[in-house]
Amino acid sequence: MDAPRVPTRDWNPEKMINELMLESQFDGGDAAASASRLLREHALVAAQSIAHLAAYGHNERVRFQAASYIVDRVLGGRLEDDIKLQQAQIKLVGQTLSSVVRALGMKFNFDPDAQEVRVVTNEAIMAVSRAVDGSGEAA
Repeated sequence: MDAPRVPTRDWNPEKMINELMLESQFDGGDAAASASRLLREHALVAAQSIAHLAAYGHNERVRFQAASYIVDRVLGGRLEDDIKLQQAQIKLVGQTLSSVVRALGMKFNFDPDAQEVRVVTNEAIMAVSRAVDGSGEAA
């Protein structure tokens, strides 16, 4: 993988346009593909810049905004996705366990809807919930 190219401090618009036109030839003249490639190549530098601002911004507002951006992007959607996945896993295990208890009830002639059986089934589901949650307590 090529090292990211960092733009120089000095900005020469005419020179940049000529370089971009030349680079677009690598993508068959497709400006959107060239722009996407250029942004991907500089994503690491951009992420580092945002992290630097979060830690060393010249005032609290800049540091807060950069930190908020990082937290929103890194944790925001993924945290919600993780929670939804955990809930789906717990629901699936609960449904499976309930089906197993019903099948066992039919085979061994006991009522799967009896209070004692429901309590044990619920305790098993809660144990799975704690294992998936990783907290050691009911989710």
